[in-house]
Order: sequence, then C-alpha cells, then structure tokens
Amino acid sequence: DSAADLQVTVPSFRRDIFQEDDLVEEIARIWGYDKIPLARDRGGELVPVTRPAGLGLARAVSGQLNAAGLFECITYAFVDPDRLETMGWEEPGELIVLQNPLSQDRSVLRPSLLPGLLGVLATNASRQSTDARIFEVGRVFMPHREEDGDHPAHEELWVGLALTGLRQPRAWHAPRERVDLYDAKGMAELVLAAAGVSEWEAAGWPEGAMPRYLERGRGGRLVAAGRDVGTFGELALPVREAFDLGSPVFVAELSLSTLLALLPWTPRYQALPRYPAVQRDLALVVPEDVAAGDIESAIRALRLPLLTRLALFDVYTGDQIGPGRRGLAWSLTFQAPDRTLRDSEVNELHARIVTEISKRFKAEVRGV
Repeated sequence: DSAADLQVTVPSFRRDIFQEDDLVEEIARIWGYDKIPLARDRGGELVPVTRPAGLGLARAVSGQLNAAGLFECITYAFVDPDRLETMGWEEPGELIVLQNPLSQDRSVLRPSLLPGLLGVLATNASRQSTDARIFEVGRVFMPHREEDGDHPAHEELWVGLALTGLRQPRAWHAPRERVDLYDAKGMAELVLAAAGVSEWEAAGWPEGAMPRYLERGRGGRLVAAGRDVGTFGELALPVREAFDLGSPVFVAELSLSTLLALLPWTPRYQALPRYPAVQRDLALVVPEDVAAGDIESAIRALRLPLLTRLALFDVYTGDQIGPGRRGLAWSLTFQAPDRTLRDSEVNELHARIVTEISKRFKAEVRGV
C-alpha cells in the first residue's frame, strides 16, 4: 500500500458507518467543522428563476374568483367543432383543426374557454346539479399571426366564467334568488380589479357585431384604455339547447394577455382615504334609446380627478315620465386625497356634469 492509503476497521458497535463518505464525516466531526475552510461553489452561479409572463396576474385573478365563491376548472384544450359552429365560430380560417384528433368531438383547438365550461355545466346538469359558479384560466388558440414568428398558432391567456342556478346554496334563511346578468358583470369587475384596472367601461356592440352565443340585448363588451378586453352576457337559447342546459346561463370572458399588454401588471399599494367623501345623486330623464353606458362614458371623458365613483342605481319608466323616455339615476362620489371638499367645489363639478350630459343627450334633470 502507498503512503496515501488508509485502511480503517469499523468497530462493531458503529453500525451507522457503511461507506467512505461516512468515514469522511467522522474525520470532519472529530477534527472540527470550524477548522475546515469554506470553498466557493464549483457548480457556477445560481440563475434566478423567471416566472412566465402572466403567471402573477393569473394567480391574482384565480384567488379573487375563488374568494368570490367560484370553483376553478381545468378543461380540455380540444373541443367539438359542431358546438363551436352553434356558438358562432363557423369560418374555416377562424379555427385550428388537428390533423390526427383523438375523436371528432376533440378535433379543434379551443378559440374560447366557454365551450369547455359549458360542457362542465352540462355534465353537472345531467347529474341533477343545476347550481354552479365555475371559472377557468387558460390559453386559447387562434390562427397564426405575423408576430408569432415560427409558432404555428397564436396563443393568448384568458379567463372565462359561467354562472347558473341559485345565487346562494339552498337554506331556510336564504332567499332563493337566481344568478343574473349583473352577477356575471360583477365577476368581470373582480377580474379587472385584480388586474389593477381602475378605468373601464361596459359598452354595446356595433350593429351585427354582437357574438352569436349571447342573447341579443343581454350582454356587453368591456373596454379599457380604448381596447376591448372582454365580454359578458346571457347565453343564447340555441347554445343552451346545444349543451342541454335548461336554466339560464350567464358568462363572462376576459383576455389577460390584452390586460397585460395595456397595463403591465405590478401590485400597487394605495393608502386608505384620510378625508371624507361627498355623495350626490344625479337623476336624469333621457330618450329611451340613449344607453346608460354612453352617459357614463361621457362623464368619465370629462376627466374630473375628484370624481372617484360613478354607479347607476335606478332605472325608471312610467306615465310620469312620458312615452319614449326613461329615468336614470346615478350615485356620484367625490373625494380629495389631501383635504375635505367644500360644498361649493362639489356643486361646481355636479353642475358641469349636468351641463355636459344635457347638451349631448337631450337629458333633463328629474324633478326640475
């Protein structure tokens, strides 16, 4: 044996020593760990882990919808082309067809999350579970675009949700109210809030542009920073029948990719207001063909920094107003971050709003 060799006999009572590494550990323990110099990592520098774009926003949206009582689903990315045709996707160039599908009803990549969610509702309904509040965050697939490079398809991250049945679980003390259009719109607002979008509006579609899967006059599109970011509304009857759904269904769908492109998502802290807010009501009588959303857009276009909230709380029609007109009422909230507002300031802002709306929409202040 050479001088570098060392033969060791392990005592019979040390049953924890089996191999060379155990002997090295014993030497280090007896000699003293503090006497062994530190050595730099020979594996190279650690590379920081980067999260995929949109992951933070997707988690925030999922958490917000979970907290609101919705259940998250994960559905197939392959859908039935016949059901898509019923929903309005019927042009060949709008869809990506698989060359070797698993089956005919899984032969197209989904252009929307709604078919999968409606399939979940249909399965639940076939098992006598007619109350459901579900959502999914996932990718949808569209035909190739120039910015996609070598990628065969255009992918976007979306969130979709579907509501049907009772608003609350059946209980003796709870009213048996069913979900409606405003529940879907409210959930869409939660998604926008999770994305940090504070300025947005609900608008209608130009003539003939409303998606076929929504009931006519029972839905809207969501607009932020001048771009369409989503839709909400009641599912059209032919689509419900295609999925064997007996109860009304209300849906919403928003593009998280678009929200990220418009407003790069970073969490922001905003301190609670220190000074009290002032509330005023705005009650108007307008022609019945004037949309409430158009009036809200006109008010927001004034860019009044002290107007922090605008909420429609009443719609009225009747003999007191007359034919061809209806009453609309909003609650306006004014607040300054650095002082308590004076009545004169609020009155001036309120008068400015009334003047603009009266001029643009032939509106009259109710009761004046």
